[in-house]
Amino acid sequence: MRIETKYFADDDTEFESEEECRAYEQFQKDCMGAVAIFDDDMNYMDSPTLEEIESYAFYIFIRSGAKAESLFSWLKEQISFDDDGIKYPLVAGELYAFSADNGKWYDMDEQLASLAANVERMKRLGAEQ
Repeated sequence: MRIETKYFADDDTEFESEEECRAYEQFQKDCMGAVAIFDDDMNYMDSPTLEEIESYAFYIFIRSGAKAESLFSWLKEQISFDDDGIKYPLVAGELYAFSADNGKWYDMDEQLASLAANVERMKRLGAEQ
């Protein structure tokens, strides 16, 4: 009878070797610290699993650009993480929001600036009428 050993990371991801498991946990610690992830209700997701990121990540705040790029690259390999709309190189302080309507990410600063410009335009046009 052969006994098979499996290793589980803190988020219950399964590995065949202890080395893979430790490397994964270190990667998660390093790279997940590069971003803050929030769900669609703007609740902070502390140490989300891959499945939670795939299903519930709607806002991503960039803490460290280079590490976040590594994280996004890895997420694309692991899950169906589509970074359409995210601009590289990433810069600390950027906030992205996901649109479930079209599956794209949007830079919130750009969206807010566009919205503010549209509001001012409508006020100006409304005052002229």
